[in-house]
Amino acid sequence: YNNPYFMAYEWLRGYYKNDYSGQISLNHKFNSNFDMMIRTNMAVTNLFQNEKFPYSMTTYDREKAQGDYKEQYNYGFKNYSDFMLNYNKTIKSFEIKATLGANINIDKARNSFASTNYLIIPGLYNLSNSQTPVQPTNYNSHFETQSWYGSMDLSYKSFLFLGATGRFDTDSRLPEQNNTFFYPSVGLSAVLSEVVKIPFVDFLKVRTSYAKVGGSLDIYSNLDTYRLRDPFTIDGKTYNAAYVSEVLSNINLEPAFNSSVEFGIETKMLKNRFGFDV
Repeated sequence: YNNPYFMAYEWLRGYYKNDYSGQISLNHKFNSNFDMMIRTNMAVTNLFQNEKFPYSMTTYDREKAQGDYKEQYNYGFKNYSDFMLNYNKTIKSFEIKATLGANINIDKARNSFASTNYLIIPGLYNLSNSQTPVQPTNYNSHFETQSWYGSMDLSYKSFLFLGATGRFDTDSRLPEQNNTFFYPSVGLSAVLSEVVKIPFVDFLKVRTSYAKVGGSLDIYSNLDTYRLRDPFTIDGKTYNAAYVSEVLSNINLEPAFNSSVEFGIETKMLKNRFGFDV
């Protein structure tokens, strides 16, 4: 067993993190019908962690009690920028709202990790103070999604409502020939209680909608890559075995789509004392 006092003051874990974030937006109104907005935000994360595992202490899989030292560094960058042009106009009994927009989403990450395999000199916490060569690992990722989208909402006399959207995405995580895809949605609703008087019914609305949503996949998951197993030593030399991922890439992979159709009715009765929405 380990001495609790020794664990508290000698088994040390460092955690050093800096987060930076910022955003800026610009709005401009051209006239009573048109306005625009441009905005961008950014977040940067830097995280450094280390662990000093002292001589004479033991834990699972480290029974030699000859100390260890580990370092891990993580970096993350996220940026989201978009532009929207809005139109709003009322023509007699009709109201029109429309939006055209574009955005770009950038995501970058870096990670590195290294650990000694027991220490040569007790108390010297440095990666070069390892009994066998250090086997570091690192990871880098970068993907971008660029989008164009539009929406329109039409209403007539607070009775009939029609809404539609459409969006084009270009996602770098998909094969180049299939990385641009479109997905729409449309919805129609009518407040029947605005045009038909029904006894005991204060509010009656019927609605229907259709939506299609496109999606991508985890970054680099569609690439044929080698993975390294744990290092092993033969005759004083350290080796790493590599193996191919169990899932092979597909150059014809397409975006994933989900579609849904909805029908519903909402009502309130008896001076809003009773109602349901299904």
